[in-house]
Amino acid sequence: MWNLTADDIQQAKEALMERRAAVQAHYDSEVSRLDAELVDIERVERFAIDFASKHKEDALSNQAVDPASAVRDAAPPINGVGEETAVEKSTDAEAAPAAAKNSSRWRMSLNGGEASL
Repeated sequence: MWNLTADDIQQAKEALMERRAAVQAHYDSEVSRLDAELVDIERVERFAIDFASKHKEDALSNQAVDPASAVRDAAPPINGVGEETAVEKSTDAEAAPAAAKNSSRWRMSLNGGEASL
């Protein structure tokens, strides 16, 4: 059978307490690392929202300031200048799905100030 002494039990307790302390230290270090990563992500999110908001406002103010460009862009081509050929149209149609496929995963929603992936 077993011969357990008080010293054996005390050594087992101390060994478990040391293992617990090591696991707790590792856990605390991982939690602090994850907290730092979350702070970085939130900083990037705020920057992206501010950037998109600023450029959206700039685009809206540029459209309001230059109405001639809107008329010029909407005008039909004169003497065929600016018309796309059938080859150009088919190339654009083929490129559109590829461009959408390779587009960024970031989608900014300025309604409510949230960014989504």
